[in-house]
Amino acid sequence: MRHDLVARSTNVRRAIPAALAALCVLAFGGRGLVAGDEPPADKLPEPALQFAKETTRQRTDAEREWTMMVERLATCRTDFRLAEEVASDGVLRAEAGELLASAKKLLADRKEMSTNLHRFKATLKKEADNYREVAALYKSHAEQARSEEIREDYLQLAKAYERKATDVAERERKIGMPAGTEAKAEVIEEGNLFLERLQDALSVGSLGEAERRALAARLNKHGVRCKALAEELRQAVETLLQGSDSPETRRKSGAVKSDILNGAAWSAPVTVAGVKCVTVIRFEQSGNCSQSTYVMEPNGKGRLVGGGRGAFRLDPDGTLTFYQAGLQVETGTVTFLGKDQWSYRIRENVLDVTLAGKQLTFTRER
Repeated sequence: MRHDLVARSTNVRRAIPAALAALCVLAFGGRGLVAGDEPPADKLPEPALQFAKETTRQRTDAEREWTMMVERLATCRTDFRLAEEVASDGVLRAEAGELLASAKKLLADRKEMSTNLHRFKATLKKEADNYREVAALYKSHAEQARSEEIREDYLQLAKAYERKATDVAERERKIGMPAGTEAKAEVIEEGNLFLERLQDALSVGSLGEAERRALAARLNKHGVRCKALAEELRQAVETLLQGSDSPETRRKSGAVKSDILNGAAWSAPVTVAGVKCVTVIRFEQSGNCSQSTYVMEPNGKGRLVGGGRGAFRLDPDGTLTFYQAGLQVETGTVTFLGKDQWSYRIRENVLDVTLAGKQLTFTRER
């Protein structure tokens, strides 16, 4: 028996290097209940499930609007770039007008964001309450089950919805308007009033070159204030969207990269030379990554059988590329599956072409 274990361990060590060298990581697909699914005609839906379904739809719709705001805030930052010098009073007046229009849009977005945030927090609170009701429903089914195994099935389902309720409640607690944005918005609003009066003043008579240069500098300072507020609001909305369980929403908000680069360890089951193992990978902000592979035992990770370090690049479209010694060894696609789970499907591996098309699911280690 001891000899067999040693032989298996030796086989694992021989078979693992290619996988470790590529730092391969992979995914699965599946279909869950979607918003448009309807129960059979002869079965009335449970009220708890219907309420939970409705609040989930409302939250998803709100997140779609938040993603559009992120895009607006990211785009509007370019509207606040002004020339250091202007050739005439007319050019200065035109730039003041354009800056004023962009600043007013920014303030409108900030006001809309504040209003929508209160509504969104209320939606999240309702969603968490409805998930708790769903958990209670399955607990009641568990009490009625005669089979111990089926009872455990219901209880496991109830735990899943209790976890969802906890996650949503925690998300509702954490989100909010960035501190100080109201005071910053007041300064911008007062600056906008100056711009309106500046436009009137420039229509009266001409200014000297030194005066125009000084006023152009004031416009630039106002643009810097606007750009800083736009960036602060954009980051706040992206943080809000990081709690979404929608893959598309998180991809658009840039949350996938934030999830992976948060210093967490991510693990996935793998089979190497017929032996069940678990591989753990950690990404670093520096662009480096590390991987360790362990034999899977009944009580969790067992003996370490291999490991390696390399570099990576994660593009906004979800393309993940691994490098070793400066050479590209593997490319694949990341797909977000949840706040604590993502998948990776290998597209190309230069060390082992048979890995192409394979996939694993990575889960955040607690």
